[in-house]
Amino acid sequence: MNLLEMKNVTKRFGGLTAVSSVDFEIEKGSITGLIGPNGAGKTTIFNLITGVYKVTEGKITFDGKDITNKEPYMIADMGITRTFQNIRLFKKLSVYENVLTACQYNANYSLFEAMLYLPRCRKQEKQLKEQAENLLEIMGLIDRKDFIANNLPYGLQRRLEIARALSLNPKLLLLDEPAAGMNPDETAQLMNLISDIRKKFDLSILIIDHHMDLVMGICEKIMVLNFGCKLAEGTPIEIQSNPKVIEAYLGVEG
Repeated sequence: MNLLEMKNVTKRFGGLTAVSSVDFEIEKGSITGLIGPNGAGKTTIFNLITGVYKVTEGKITFDGKDITNKEPYMIADMGITRTFQNIRLFKKLSVYENVLTACQYNANYSLFEAMLYLPRCRKQEKQLKEQAENLLEIMGLIDRKDFIANNLPYGLQRRLEIARALSLNPKLLLLDEPAAGMNPDETAQLMNLISDIRKKFDLSILIIDHHMDLVMGICEKIMVLNFGCKLAEGTPIEIQSNPKVIEAYLGVEG
């Protein structure tokens, strides 16, 4: 069963076509990779899925519903969250405060209940704090909960950003360059973490990354973009041996 489907999706910026007639599916429960040379249109695909950019042509369906050109907050409400290539944290807040702030999305008490700190508000605040601490535990950040986010090592800032995305209880998690700046050991740990959170949270995951060890080692299916067009799609083994992909990445015919 496909959780997300893109049909003939095109995005133009004036006379520039950034994404051209792309068809793409993400199966429910899968880890899917999206790769391609720099400027191929990968992050544009993320921005189209999440409503940051408007689709010029085509249709995007999520969980059986048309989400084409819906507002980003509506798409997030439906269950799609993301991280960014350039980390976006509340840099002056603590690690715990970063996650707790995101968890507040799940609160549904009224302003009146909050002002008087009524029982429903107290109960939900306790649940949100427990959710934040649980996420930090899963992401290996609980012992740094009081650190200022900007003082974390780069790899741990990536983990914190993932924790915030998970706090919104997504069905589909989009990870944009999650292994950027990581050494091989950190990348291997990240691979295990992504596999774990897929199981723990019953997620589907779409990954953009230039670390081929990560993409080939964890993704069940990979789509390759080049100049905004779908160049190839298949299993990691099929992609690794595809002459068109080799040519696009290495500039030589395979």
